[in-house]
Amino acid sequence: MQIDLIGGQGNDTLNGGNGDDTLNAGARTMDTLNGGNGDDTLNAGQGNDKVTGGAGNDIYIFNLVMDNLRLWMPMVSISLNLVKVLLKMILLLPKKQMALFISALTTPQMW
Repeated sequence: MQIDLIGGQGNDTLNGGNGDDTLNAGARTMDTLNGGNGDDTLNAGQGNDKVTGGAGNDIYIFNLVMDNLRLWMPMVSISLNLVKVLLKMILLLPKKQMALFISALTTPQMW
C-alpha cells in the first residue's frame, strides 16, 4: 500500500509503510520522516528534521537553507552518487551554518 502524507504546522512524525511512499515535512518545524520499506520519496523541506529511509531505493529531498538535517540510511543504500551530492552540498552551504548528520550503521556521525 502506498502512503502520501504532508506534515502540518506543528512538529510531526510521518510514517510510511511497506509501499512506495511520499512523505513531505511541514513548514519550519522539527519533523520526523520514517519511510519504511519500499522506494520512498522523503521531502525534508525546511526546519530541523530527522529523515529515515529504511530498506529500498529512497529519494531524499532537502532545502539548503535548512537549519539541521539528520539522515538515517541502511548501509546498502549509500552510493558514490550520494557522497558526491553531500560533498557538493557542504561546499555550497549558505552563509549561515548547517549541521548535517549521517548514519549508515547505528551511531549517527556529524559531518
